[in-house]
Amino acid sequence: MATRKQIEAAKENIRMAHEKRREMTLPGLEKPTPAQQRARKENIKKAQDARRYESWTKRELYERAQNLGIDGRSRMTKDELIEALRAR
Repeated sequence: MATRKQIEAAKENIRMAHEKRREMTLPGLEKPTPAQQRARKENIKKAQDARRYESWTKRELYERAQNLGIDGRSRMTKDELIEALRAR
């Protein structure tokens, strides 16, 4: 049977191990810098915009291009309209 002193020492060892574990970070999992956070948000927005255009009709794409003043939109295919909108 463990003595009171041994039990207290074991508890202290466990507490210290938990502290060390909290302090340790795995490589690549450090908190991102503000610039990295902004870049991630921008990339997410771009990806969402790209997905959205694929589900639009050609008429909707044409109207959006018209609102943005993209030249040559009347002769563009759906894929060309998407490309022009993304370039904008």
